[in-house]
Amino acid sequence: MLTTTGATDEAWREHDLAETIATDIGDHYELARAHDGRSALLAGAGQHVAARAHAVRALSLYDELRVPEAAALRTRHGL
Repeated sequence: MLTTTGATDEAWREHDLAETIATDIGDHYELARAHDGRSALLAGAGQHVAARAHAVRALSLYDELRVPEAAALRTRHGL
């Protein structure tokens, strides 16, 4: 994970690219992961309101897909 090395800007760019590709090909799972990743970056930077917005978007997609990542996201963000 790029954030563990302190490369926050690079991590943000990677999530942007992942969102673009996921949107272009209609991959909701990868789109959810991009939002989930952004929520982690923002939470780590203390931007909790913005982090929650991305977490809610990711959770909506995870729930739609019925994947187990939804439970972990709920726990991390208290949703």
